[in-house]
Amino acid sequence: MRRRSSKREPLPRGESDGAVAAPDLEALLCALVLVPDAYSRNRFFRLYQEPEVQRLRRRAARLRSLIRDLVAAGAREGSCSETRTRDGRATFVFELPELNARRRAMLDALEASVVHYALARATEGECEAGDRARVEACLARLAAFRAPPDT
Repeated sequence: MRRRSSKREPLPRGESDGAVAAPDLEALLCALVLVPDAYSRNRFFRLYQEPEVQRLRRRAARLRSLIRDLVAAGAREGSCSETRTRDGRATFVFELPELNARRRAMLDALEASVVHYALARATEGECEAGDRARVEACLARLAAFRAPPDT
């Protein structure tokens, strides 16, 4: 008698076992950073079995941590600096005096836009139009993705 492997094969993109295909990963990153509870692991269990979605979830957690640190550092003037390249990438450097440390985060264009968008929401500030448009365009792509049916 053959035993079944405990590891499940990942579903090819676009196929599912009763659920809708996986959402756009960039859009999912934006959602997991801005509203992490919207895509819970319990409700979207099959989705989170995909290795690339697991990496994306960890990436979103790191971005949320960065946002928390940037909001805290924003209260201390001069403790944070940002450098942006022409292609939209950003590097944040800020001091964490309570830990006697310096944190540096190098982000791609979408990650930088999500961080700026979240910072504007957290501090009731303004977000640049380009960052806002990039994040809102990603979030709009989630409209086609629906939750799997409850079983």
